[in-house]
Amino acid sequence: MSYDYSSLQATAVRLIARFGTSGTLIQRGAPTGPQNRPTYGPDTTTAIMAVSMMVEAKDDGGETETEEELIVSVSGLSAVSIAAGDRIDWQGKTFSIVSVAPLRPGPTTLYWKVMVRHG
Repeated sequence: MSYDYSSLQATAVRLIARFGTSGTLIQRGAPTGPQNRPTYGPDTTTAIMAVSMMVEAKDDGGETETEEELIVSVSGLSAVSIAAGDRIDWQGKTFSIVSVAPLRPGPTTLYWKVMVRHG
């Protein structure tokens, strides 16, 4: 017997929708052609809601850097997979996804925790 996480997923989606801002997940199209010089198809886009949190980290020199971290709720959570290298258009800026960690207790993705960099 496994736990049904759908109510937790609904809560996560509802809270991110309430406190978040809409944006667009941009994923590179499928590669075709030779492996050493692929041609990519058109980008695909998916509507998302995102909540921003600032993250402070120390670099190699001990300087404090502030990066923006987004917690992302994607429409149709089960149908979309987010990966490093994808991009997010959010609040008038384009962010590159550096790392992704889905919160997935069992088979249900509650939300995606995404580290992004502007530019």
